[in-house]
Amino acid sequence: MLGPDGVRGGEQAMRHGGRTALVTGGARGIGLEIGRRLAGQGLRVLIGARKPAAAEEACRAIGPAALPPALDV
Repeated sequence: MLGPDGVRGGEQAMRHGGRTALVTGGARGIGLEIGRRLAGQGLRVLIGARKPAAAEEACRAIGPAALPPALDV
């Protein structure tokens, strides 16, 4: 079932109400899996990684709910 923004999650997507999650270290491993699960629950996901290309690749793997922001932390 799709949520209001076309992302999987249905009822959970409605419960999260357009929230956004920032996942640091989200380009691989546990961070990538967390990003996938959050996107699956209807959240918009910002993937933070040291290498911009890795963040962009992770976002493609997660789908349209994921964005690779430019971070300087």
